This record gives sequence, C-alpha cells and structure tokens, in this order.
Amino acid sequence: MACYEIKISLSGCTKPAPMVRVWLDPDVNVGSVAEVELPLCRQTDMQWSAAFLLAPPKTFLYRVGLYAEPGSIWSISICQRGACCREVFFDSDMLALPKQWLLGTYTAA
Repeated sequence: MACYEIKISLSGCTKPAPMVRVWLDPDVNVGSVAEVELPLCRQTDMQWSAAFLLAPPKTFLYRVGLYAEPGSIWSISICQRGACCREVFFDSDMLALPKQWLLGTYTAA
C-alpha cells in the first residue's frame, strides 16, 4: 500500500468563511458504493489536507466540495508520501460560484 496526501488550498478569499469537504472512491468500477469522506485536517485558515492509503496500480475518483467567495483561487495537490514526498497531481483555477464541485480521477502507478 502506498500513502498519499491530498491538499486543498484557497487564496483571495475574504468572506464567507470557506468550507471544504473531500470524498474518495478507491474503486471507480463499482461506482459510489465505495466512496468515503476523508477526514480533513485544517493546516491554515485556507489549507486543508488528508492522508489515505491505496494499493497501486489503482485508479481512484476524488470529489471536492468547495464553498468560498467567487473569484477565490483554489488548488488541489496530490502527493505520494514515503522516503521523499513527491507531487503526482496538481490543478488550480478560480471559483466562478460560491459553491463548486471538483471531480477527477487519478491513476496511481
């Protein structure tokens, strides 16, 4: 099993108080039956993270719910932890609406 960490960051957000939730489905072939909400740790006022284990090679689906001020910049980073932490995925964009969903898949090698 490999350990991964997902980080969600926001910037340029002044109000309302931002909220973030993350779900992970480790078996995209089964559907959302296996989906679990990850317990997030708040690193700073604008950064959240969670660690999870995955047996590669494996494709998983992530779903992120964001609530923040429109115009705020969000970023998502997935790192593989171990002897050295290496970033394996990164994406970023601007919130157009106060509530947005980010959906994606990643295949762990």
